[in-house]
This record gives sequence, structure tokens and C-alpha cells, in this order.
Amino acid sequence: MKLLLTQEMSEADSRTINSGISGVFLMRRAGEQVANVVEELGRGPHTVISFAGPGNNGGDAIIAALLLGQRGYHVKLLMLTECRTLKGDARHMAELYKASGLPLHENISNWPASELANHLDPGATLIDGLLGAGLDRPLQPPLSNIVIEMNKHNGPIIAVDVPTGVNGNSGCAMAQNNTVIKATKTVTFFRPKPGHYLMPGRELCGELQVRDIGIPKRVLDQIAPKTELNSPGIWQKAANAAARKVQRSSAHKYDNGACLVIGGDDTMLGAATLSSNAALRGGAGLVTVAINRPDHPPAKLFSTVMTTKRPGADGVNEIIQNRKISAALIGPGCLPDEETRALVTSLMSLDIALVLDAGALSAFKDQSGEFIKALKQRSNQQTILTPHEGEFKKLSKGGSDHKENREGVSLGQNDEKMPEGKLAAAQRAATETGAVVILKGTDTVIAAPDGRAAINNNAPATLATAGTGDVLAGMVLAALARGYKAYEAAARAVYLHGAVAAHIGHTLVADDIIDSIPIVEADLAI
Repeated sequence: MKLLLTQEMSEADSRTINSGISGVFLMRRAGEQVANVVEELGRGPHTVISFAGPGNNGGDAIIAALLLGQRGYHVKLLMLTECRTLKGDARHMAELYKASGLPLHENISNWPASELANHLDPGATLIDGLLGAGLDRPLQPPLSNIVIEMNKHNGPIIAVDVPTGVNGNSGCAMAQNNTVIKATKTVTFFRPKPGHYLMPGRELCGELQVRDIGIPKRVLDQIAPKTELNSPGIWQKAANAAARKVQRSSAHKYDNGACLVIGGDDTMLGAATLSSNAALRGGAGLVTVAINRPDHPPAKLFSTVMTTKRPGADGVNEIIQNRKISAALIGPGCLPDEETRALVTSLMSLDIALVLDAGALSAFKDQSGEFIKALKQRSNQQTILTPHEGEFKKLSKGGSDHKENREGVSLGQNDEKMPEGKLAAAQRAATETGAVVILKGTDTVIAAPDGRAAINNNAPATLATAGTGDVLAGMVLAALARGYKAYEAAARAVYLHGAVAAHIGHTLVADDIIDSIPIVEADLAI
């Protein structure tokens, strides 16, 4: 599913209006959908309090209140400003509401907290139409005080487009002191926004409802958004091609690619073992793991994984040539030291698909400029970086100067503006390096140098356990070896990784993912 940035949604509105569909029609349909979601709560006619800000979201909240009042609900409208200060379609909706004689309170931004609290009838449903998705600064009084009172309320909150305080592009929110709406449900229109799926916006939205308001499908094609929700549609053509290649009667193991995993310190061989086994289960034709003591392989290493001596920087090309390696992974279990850095540098100079993970990334924490320069020089090749947010910050320009919120996303040096957010950070890194970036987490982002990006939303919390990242790296490696382009390989591996974890359930350990890959892959037919 394509996702629309806030500016792309504005363009969708404009194109629709220019085609002859009025803004009043679109706003009325939006308000109608909000009213429908309130009805679908199944509570019957009850008290609904609609909060309306000065923009189009406010207009949606106003018409929703009017329609609910006409349907027998006990409604009242609380407006931040006065009706006469509104503009355009929102002003029109306010005039309609005012003419209806339904309860209306204006200028609530001047109310003390006690007066607002008195208007919040216990158990009432609240509609949040205070601010839209383009918010780029944290909330300040008096608006932040209104949000605090709304969050204290014991009834459901229905947010229009995004909860007030959440940025629609990044999902970021300055949530200190409870100053961002925590919605029960969020109603958005035409297509979702990235902020609906990025943390912490995903949690603050509650249940997301995407509703049609009459914007034609052709508008989406005209805008051609580059951000999408991760799904099989991204890589299905590549998967079909990979399947056809190995279904020929003349097919052999090299058609599925030969992989090299370069392991690390002898005390951390479990990481390389997980990656190697995952690559084999992920469909690679051959897997070789390079470790310090190849004659003493780890006990859990699959018997069909071959071993070789871990090379120095000047010996890695020989292994690749002799074993016909088509894709290599370095990093799992590797120390972030000079030896690892030299090996990575050597690999980056070769014509080979490459996955850089864990220690291979951390080894350049003090030399990120040289690392980025080397990546740019191989930008016409298939390269995938798989950092978690801590590793990403060490490599990002200025990353060490930023503080973090609980999701690990940079909040900047001050509180004057919203943070950049995970999506934009991953896209920037992909553009700067020429590599595909998998920025891992609950809301993993896959970003390509050409601006494409996918947000993954199927990963359960059970993946937050040791070794799951090593398994993912091996799955990415297998997809590259089988001939997938880097973006498709990354998107497929991340999606399948999450689907397998959901299949396993609460008792998950990293080894379980490997054994379940073929089962879930077959069930999903991907």
C-alpha cells in the first residue's frame, strides 16, 4: 500500500478539487466518515464532544459533530478560536453548525483547565480535530493544556487524520507531560501517512481506519509516492523470476547463489552460526562461513554449511573467486576493530553483493566519512546496511550530538522543532551512501538510494531478543544471492522475518525463526 506524505495528501486534495470535485464535498465526506466511526463504536446515541482547531481537520470535526447531532447524539462543539476567524471550507462548515442551534463553545483556548474539565462529561466520546498532520513543533500552552485534559478523560478519543501532537510524516511526537493525544481510533482519508506506522505515532493512533472520501484512484498514480507499507507486492516479480530460475530441469545449486559469511571473535560464533543457517534456510544454494578455527565448527552449524579460515584483508578475494561467491555478509559477531575495518574495506572494493551488519558498521564509528566515501564508490552494486538505531547514530553525521527519545529517534539539540524521524533519516543515509539501508526496530524502515522507502509493520515485540538480527542478516544475504536487487531483497527478508516471528508466538528464540522460514514462506506463497 502506498503511503502519502502530508504534502502529497495536500496535492491529492488540490488535484481532486481542480478536477471538479469541490472542497466542501471532500470535507463533508471526511466528516461523515468520522461520524460513522463514532457510530461503529456500538454505544448508541450518547454524548460526543468534538474539538475543532482552525484548519481543515477542524472543519472535519465540525461537520462530524453536526451529522452526529442530526443522528440523535448529544453533541457539543468546542472550538479553539471563533467561527468568524476560520477560512474557506472550514468557515462554511462552522456556519452550518452554528445555524443548527446545537451546543457550541468558542475560544476554549482561553479557558482555565477547571472549566474545560467541567465540560468533559464522563464517558463521552471525544473527537480530536485540533491540529493536522503537518505539525512541526511540540505543543505549547494553552493547546498542550487542552490535550492534557483530554487524555485524562475516561471515554474513547477519535482522532481526525492523526492525533494532535503527532507529525504525519515522521510519526514523531513530543510526548513529555502527556502533551500528545492518545487516540482510541484514528480516521484518515484516501491513503495512510508514514506517521501512522512509525513509532511512536503507531501506538498513539490506536486502531487506524482508512476511509474513502471520493478522491479518484488516478490521483495516486499522478502523484506517484515513493513511500509504501512493506508488502509482497514490492518483491513478488523478483520472487517469481527467482523461482523460475531454479525450476528448470538443468538447474543446479549455484543458480540459488553461493554465500560467504565472515564470522567474528571465537567467543561470539553463535552470531555467524545463526546468519549462516538462516542463509541456507532462506534458499541460498551454498553457504560458506569463514571463522578462525574452521576445523572446529560450532555445534549448531548446519552440516551443509561449509567452513573456511577467516581471511585477512588481502585474502578475502581469493575465497570469493575460488568458491564462486555471489553475495557476502560481514559483521555478525565481529569486533569493531581495525581488522574488521580492513576486511570490510577490502570487500567494498570487490564486485560482489554485500551485506554489512553489526561489527562491520560499528568498526567505522570514528571514520564514518571514509566509510560513506567507500560506499559511494560502489553505488552501482548491490549493498545493504542493516543497523539498529544505536549503530546508525554512530555512523550518522552529528548523530553523537543528539539526545534520544524512548524509540531511539533523534530529538535534536532543542525542543523548538520536531525531530527528523526514522523515515527521513534512513532515506538520507541511503542517498548519502548509495546503499540500501535497513534501519531496524519495531517499525523497521527499508530505504533505497533512489528515494523509495518501505515501512514494515508486521514485526511482533518477541523479536526483541538476542540473535534475531543475525538471522535477519542471513535472510537478507540469501535473497541477494538468489538474484534479488538490494531493495527487494531487504524488503522481502524483513517482511518474512516478521511473519515467521508472528507464526512462532511468545516463546520465540532466534533459532526458531530459522526452522520456521520454509513453513511460513510456503504459507505466504512468497
